[in-house]
Amino acid sequence: MNYKLLMENWRKFLNEQGPYDDDDRLRGPNVGPISAWQHGYGDEKPLYDPQKQKDFEDALIDIELNRYEREDAKKEKEREGKFGDEKEENEDVDTTFPVYKNSTGEEKNFINPFEGGLVSGRFDQTRNKCRPPKGSDIEPKQIYHNAIDVYNTKGSPFLAVADGVVTNVVSEATGYNESVAKLAKSLIKVAKRITDPRKSTVEETIEELQKVKVWDDIRNIQANNLRRRAIEKHIRGTGVMGTGGMSVTIKTNADQRGRQWFIYGSHLDSVDVSIGQAVTAGQTLGTCGGTTIAESKPHLHLEVWLDSKSDVSDLPPADIRKKIWRNCAERGGTSIAVRPKKIFPKLKGARKKQGIYQNN
Repeated sequence: MNYKLLMENWRKFLNEQGPYDDDDRLRGPNVGPISAWQHGYGDEKPLYDPQKQKDFEDALIDIELNRYEREDAKKEKEREGKFGDEKEENEDVDTTFPVYKNSTGEEKNFINPFEGGLVSGRFDQTRNKCRPPKGSDIEPKQIYHNAIDVYNTKGSPFLAVADGVVTNVVSEATGYNESVAKLAKSLIKVAKRITDPRKSTVEETIEELQKVKVWDDIRNIQANNLRRRAIEKHIRGTGVMGTGGMSVTIKTNADQRGRQWFIYGSHLDSVDVSIGQAVTAGQTLGTCGGTTIAESKPHLHLEVWLDSKSDVSDLPPADIRKKIWRNCAERGGTSIAVRPKKIFPKLKGARKKQGIYQNN
């Protein structure tokens, strides 16, 4: 019904009824104004029609309902458009990178495991050659970084790149501080050799080492008492503790090739998850720091692995590498390192060269 036409008819109807007089209120709700009675020949009949007023009110209600329905439909369309765009963006996965299904069955690419930060430390960066065990006939092999370093502020989050499960944790809860105390005791034995006489005396160094409780104590001693890189050289040379510090490893849901990826972040300042815990993409696993790093700025050491039994025949050879310990041994059961930029679509530089599955 046309709203304008309805209002004109209603105004015409009211004009026909005449004004109410003072006794109108005495006649009850269904009688109408006194001037609405026809005076003249024959029976007096009311010109006021309650049914007509009811029909009019119902029409007004219909108009209002239609208006609200139109407004709701408009809002719903806008909402669908907004969510539709988001859905389209979410569904716009790049199949040259790993694609997995999350807990709701949606297909997703991996997200970046950090917010901001400066990416450094190339995957192809060479380190010292491995040192075969004494008496072995193993040939020394070149060791590569097998990771990227993301320099960020201490306390910035390390995020789960996909839905998955935590497979390994090194944290205060798993005895990391005990390892730090063990390191301090071993440093006391070589205090004379590692103390920088321009900074401290041997006695002062030993006194500080006896107070060590957490990793930051070690960092302070390196800065105030010891020769350059003394802590790093001691750890790598003796193996008294792991070189990664506090760390988290997760295994992702299987990708479109059925492979599950291991994502390892180390040098953390804190860890927020435990072994066996299910995680979702974007969940904070821990925070960046500098554990086992005594001199450089806080950063996240980020590695990507595949299990040593994985079929990697379809992967570009330049983007994968067999991981090697410094003693030439494999690293557990996840010994195939993969270039990180090849599995994160939004990582700086990733789009330019595309993903791990670009040739397939």
